[in-house]
Amino acid sequence: MARHAIYDCYGERQTLPLETVEQWSALQAADPEKQVLQSLDAQELRSLIGVLSHDQQEVLLLRFDQQLSLQETADIMGKHINTVKTLQYRAVKHLQQMLKRSGGKAGL
Repeated sequence: MARHAIYDCYGERQTLPLETVEQWSALQAADPEKQVLQSLDAQELRSLIGVLSHDQQEVLLLRFDQQLSLQETADIMGKHINTVKTLQYRAVKHLQQMLKRSGGKAGL
């Protein structure tokens, strides 16, 4: 239902909203994914996330912005929990690689 609301508001093929990216960088660095997001400033994070696939963007939005659990995210996306884990891992890994190539400030 939440996924449909997102699509109704932003359209299925459009990039998901990144207005709350600043909140993502304010998260506690309890795990590697959060550490990567914390290491980026909001503008840099917006530009890098825009390159990710729609599913990867959606996972990051639901997990880090909405702070939903893996199971809740899987339910909303209609995917298996392991697929959500993989999407999240690959999205963060891709962000790390792009950051390294761009000479970002974080030493990841």
